[in-house]
Amino acid sequence: MPSALTFSICGVRLGIEVHHVREVLPCVRLVHPPETPPVLRGFLNLRGEMVPVLRLESVLQLAMQDADWNPEEQLQSRLVVARLGDLNVAWLADEGVELLRYDAVQTVRLPVDHVLNNCADRVVARPAPEMSIVLLSPSKVLLEGESIRLRQLAAREKLRHDAFELAEQEA
Repeated sequence: MPSALTFSICGVRLGIEVHHVREVLPCVRLVHPPETPPVLRGFLNLRGEMVPVLRLESVLQLAMQDADWNPEEQLQSRLVVARLGDLNVAWLADEGVELLRYDAVQTVRLPVDHVLNNCADRVVARPAPEMSIVLLSPSKVLLEGESIRLRQLAAREKLRHDAFELAEQEA
């Protein structure tokens, strides 16, 4: 039976299959280098690896629907670290991060012109009052060019971080 990690962003219930998830962390301070593009919140230093933290609400085009949503100000927010293709990325999610086991027959194919910037293919239909869960397609969340750029930015931030630590050790 498949399992998904479910979470909310801007009031929309989303999920990603658990084999793509590395870990879930409490919200921590992020590194914000000067050239951080608007699609990034910053970088998470995860045991020496600089993991880009996406503004997933922007990638999915949800930010326009809920302009007041600011997970960085909520203690209950969680950082979800996942593998998208060959890149580890993270994003902030609202409280209520849960594991969901579902039967494949519960899923329904999304129409081609659905919302969420075409980053999902299927939805786990659930009876009311439960919210249905849109399953993200990890291969569709980032374009190849975006993945390359994020890897470059993460490598640059790792060099900056290592140089800073070296300077602190020498001081």
